[in-house]
Amino acid sequence: MANDNIDFKKLRKKCFSHKNYELDDGLKSYVEKFFSMEKQYSLFLKPIMHYTQIYLFEYMCEFIQRWFNKKENDIKIMDWGCGNGYNSFLCKQRGFDVIACDVSGRLASRAPVIKSYGINCLPLEHPYILPFQDNSFDVLINCGVLEHVPNDTESLKEIHRVLKPNGLLFTFFLPYKYSWRQNITKFIGAYHHERMYTNRHVTNIMENSGFKIIDRWFRDLIPLRSHNPYFRTMEKLDNFFCGIIPIKFFASNIEFAAYKP
Repeated sequence: MANDNIDFKKLRKKCFSHKNYELDDGLKSYVEKFFSMEKQYSLFLKPIMHYTQIYLFEYMCEFIQRWFNKKENDIKIMDWGCGNGYNSFLCKQRGFDVIACDVSGRLASRAPVIKSYGINCLPLEHPYILPFQDNSFDVLINCGVLEHVPNDTESLKEIHRVLKPNGLLFTFFLPYKYSWRQNITKFIGAYHHERMYTNRHVTNIMENSGFKIIDRWFRDLIPLRSHNPYFRTMEKLDNFFCGIIPIKFFASNIEFAAYKP
């Protein structure tokens, strides 16, 4: 039974700004396996990237615990577009029933490491159709994925189909159209996301796919935080400024939690 009588904005502020989470030794060990295989993933070894992943995950876990009246091992999670499987690893470590999914070519090179930790992983062969029955999952994690799929609307409809009623969708690292950093990189011809989202676009696409947004926020405004040894303080400052109008509307990411009514 879902519990929607919770102040999730207050919960998020607590998780993002008021806790000094420790870096996870298990996650560091997991990432180092990828680091030994592919040098470009060394960025994630920086404490700032590790820390961001931890507090987003802690927010998600506390959200799930308050939303469902279930034990962790009774909650089925899909890590959609799992990439290197960091969220899958953290879910497995916390006791959730998790399955990691990604496009077949991308998953193939990562599957041995993911499976070595006892994580079930499944390649996705279709651009948006998911090989699962209706109402299969309690939670779906989408971390830097939606902006890359061929058809975001159809993908969201499929996610809606495979989620159970009252199931949760967490979307992190979604690029924001008016981000000052995204627009500068685009102007100078550096790497940038071709598809970016506005607040209204997020509302429309989620409502048209059958979802209701519960919590929404902006993140990643201050640059070069990864070069600062006081990364926890820098993250708190970033989240503080991302809560101020109109400053927050120049952040890099728009993120949200939604559910299937």
